[in-house]
Amino acid sequence: METSSVTLPDPETGLQEWMTAINAKNINRLYTLSPNQIRKQVTLDQFTKDNTENYLLKPGYVFIDYTILNKTVNQTTAIITAQLNLQVPASQNLNKTQIFPVSYKFFLVFEDGEWKIWNIPIS
Repeated sequence: METSSVTLPDPETGLQEWMTAINAKNINRLYTLSPNQIRKQVTLDQFTKDNTENYLLKPGYVFIDYTILNKTVNQTTAIITAQLNLQVPASQNLNKTQIFPVSYKFFLVFEDGEWKIWNIPIS
């Protein structure tokens, strides 16, 4: 009997979708990009409240690119460690925007036809 395997998209597509949602300040999309396990524990309303003070969702904070530091893929799960460059709005002390490197560890699971993503900042 012949078996066929389905090729899943690269997990980086999940990271790219997450960055797009963050940059668009789209809390609904960020919620739908969360793994089912998270969404079973947290309602959209609670997720929205929990992210009220999230500086990444404030105007002017934009991820401009990323560099993969490490990527491990095991069928329908992946772990990506990446450095993202965050553009920060000008402050009272500085007239121009600044760019800061921020490192995250992303946990991804392929569900419902796309990579769902959760992350923790790393120092």
